[in-house]
Amino acid sequence: MAHSSEAAAERVLRGAIARIKPSPEEGRETRAVADEVMRRLRAAIPGDIGIELVGSIAKGTALAGSGDIDIFITFPHGKYTREDLEHTGLAFAKRALAKGETWEIGFAEHPYLKAVIRGKDVEIVPAFKISSASEKASAADRSPLHTEYVLKRISEKQKDDVRMLKKFLKRLAVYGAEVKVEGFSGYLCELLILRHASIQNCFPRRATGTRKPLTWKERTRPRPRHERNSRSRPSSSSTRWMRGETSPPRSPKRRSPSSSSPRARSSPTRRRNTSSRRRGSSRQKT
Repeated sequence: MAHSSEAAAERVLRGAIARIKPSPEEGRETRAVADEVMRRLRAAIPGDIGIELVGSIAKGTALAGSGDIDIFITFPHGKYTREDLEHTGLAFAKRALAKGETWEIGFAEHPYLKAVIRGKDVEIVPAFKISSASEKASAADRSPLHTEYVLKRISEKQKDDVRMLKKFLKRLAVYGAEVKVEGFSGYLCELLILRHASIQNCFPRRATGTRKPLTWKERTRPRPRHERNSRSRPSSSSTRWMRGETSPPRSPKRRSPSSSSPRARSSPTRRRNTSSRRRGSSRQKT
């Protein structure tokens, strides 16, 4: 029984991977754009400055239709300053753009260039060339090391598992390390797969605790007096129900305007009759 369920899960995963994995044609187009941008950069910048392709495109873990091209311009650390990184790096990045290609400046720890080239999103990021994380001068300096680390260890099947994990987290709206999301980064997804060997091992197959789930009667029973906190602030019936202390709150019955409004209970005809009687009585007195 367990073997059949695992085989069924494997079939579901293979079908999902076929939908989220870039086609060979899409992969060739993306790689061609990356190679073209890197050739433009190589012709425009000095030879002592490196050019590296990083990110999911370089590691082979990109999702279909959403693979951004990340290219790093790596400056030798010590020969160039932080000011060179921010100003000269942007000037070099702009030289890789052809006429009519749109671009804008993005900001992280330091500015970088975001462009659309032949329909592909390209980010050109200046950084310092380092050989270990302890030498980093900015947060972006570690990305080439991340790419090198993953490529030495990841298998082809694990690349598909990374895609599945990314898609799962995207559905939960928790994928992306940018400020507006503050979720899982692509590198973190790759590390999780490398640590657990597969996406199935990233999630527990069953609960390991011994406590049984509460029944409805157990959830709705009154709390014993010794468990109640007399100093706590009394909460609404909805809050107590969400904690499992009471039954679901009943919605209040709505009364019709005729029964709730005192003005609606007295009809206009009756008020007119009353006023006429008062006028009649005043005439009799005079």
